[in-house]
Amino acid sequence: MRPKESPSERLQRHITNNTLLRRDWGDGYERACLLVAIAPGCAKTRSAAACPASLLAPWFARMVPSMDDRGTAAAWPAMVQRFQLLVQKLEVTPLSAEAWEHARLRSLHASVTEARSHVSEDHTGVLKAIDDVLAWLDAGAPEKGREKVRAAAAAAAAA
Repeated sequence: MRPKESPSERLQRHITNNTLLRRDWGDGYERACLLVAIAPGCAKTRSAAACPASLLAPWFARMVPSMDDRGTAAAWPAMVQRFQLLVQKLEVTPLSAEAWEHARLRSLHASVTEARSHVSEDHTGVLKAIDDVLAWLDAGAPEKGREKVRAAAAAAAAA
């Protein structure tokens, strides 16, 4: 029987043994994707929903398979090492709910900013809607502004 490993130790074992998978969940023990390596329960359900919230915020856990599978083969080893260091740090100093929410908003902001860079300047309605979303995120994504942003996005999409 194996001694109990922490999530970062399990991930490091898979890195060292070259048993990490991409584009497949694995079993969590012999072979594993990035998420399953730290949360073996995800292998049974084939879902990030099985990742303990005490380890990763649910929104972040849902992003891990895409981060794992979509990067280039050349960039993947460095990303895996950074992720292992992140998991190791989270074991020592878990993030508060407020810190995870701040990270979620910054991630959304980065994604929307990237999406904006792909919109032609002649699509002024779409750019305005995107800018409204960015302003809403900058304000902390208050509930009272959610419907206004949703309506502006729907109007831009219909235009």
